[in-house]
Amino acid sequence: MPGLYYLFWKQRFCWPATGLDSYANKYRAGFIYCRPVKSAYHRLSATHLLALGQLAEKGNLAETALLSAMLVQPVALGWIEPVDAAEIIKSLQQVGLQSVADQLAEDIVKAHLLRANFVLAS
Repeated sequence: MPGLYYLFWKQRFCWPATGLDSYANKYRAGFIYCRPVKSAYHRLSATHLLALGQLAEKGNLAETALLSAMLVQPVALGWIEPVDAAEIIKSLQQVGLQSVADQLAEDIVKAHLLRANFVLAS
């Protein structure tokens, strides 16, 4: 079929917006139009993130590292809300764990890229 794109990670056929509307309506079974879909993310606990920020401000190194690990442990890194991940990274940097924060940021970016390109359903 001309102009048909198959998006593997969404498992759907999508028509490009190039005048194929009548063709798509004629053969509509199972086809949808491609539209950007906001991916659902897992939000971390707001109270734990607030506590993490307070611990980082006080300079509590061990507690900040422990709470950071506790927050990301139950969730795959690719599903964590980017704003929450940034808060964890900022807190780790604030207490002087720059190398740990850099490694976590790198792993989160890799996981988000893998999720965006290879996950079948969100």
